[in-house]
Amino acid sequence: MRAFIAISLLITGARSFAQWSDTTRAHDVQDKAKFIVNFDARRQQVAGDIVRFFGLRMGIQKMRNIYALGLYGLDSPFEDRSILLDDFGKDSVDIRTSIGYLSGTYERIVLDTRKWQLSVPFMAGIGTSPLDRKDSTGVYKRVKDFPVYPLETGVRASYKILFWLYLQGGVGYRKVAGPKEFVDRRYTGPTWNFGLSIKFGKIYRYAKDKIEERRERKAGEDGSP
Repeated sequence: MRAFIAISLLITGARSFAQWSDTTRAHDVQDKAKFIVNFDARRQQVAGDIVRFFGLRMGIQKMRNIYALGLYGLDSPFEDRSILLDDFGKDSVDIRTSIGYLSGTYERIVLDTRKWQLSVPFMAGIGTSPLDRKDSTGVYKRVKDFPVYPLETGVRASYKILFWLYLQGGVGYRKVAGPKEFVDRRYTGPTWNFGLSIKFGKIYRYAKDKIEERRERKAGEDGSP
């Protein structure tokens, strides 16, 4: 809910820049490389519950190819109650896990129109999944940090709000590999996401063009008889 409100406020504020709402600018696929930033809010069903992932991705788009690095993490630790772990014998224990990782992404744009863009991302990451166990006093204590290696692909759709701002959403599948099966199994599965994509390269070029136009107009006025 908080993420939805934040996105709504950003969109509302962005629309106030009327001079930037140039939706007649053509397709996004161009020769010049562009710097992009994505704010991702992902969801996944884990053991019957919906958990939230948040992330920040930065990269370069050139023609139909996007190359990016991202940081992702769980919104809050996920609690498993009464689970059997060999590490603690066969007793039933309460544990808490989370996951965070750095990812590298290659994304291929397969459709590009004035308003819509469809792409297929391929992501590989490396990170950790901390494990906490509840002790006899009811307090969670860190037991160990396990390495994790998430792999993810899917389909992402983008809608152009302004020439520099896109609203994105998609579905995919995440496979987590690592030394601990119960961690991997919990964070492996279908995912869905939404977020914003900001084309900073377009903002820079727009501002640069406007500055050049102003300089030329001023030079013309100064040179007028």
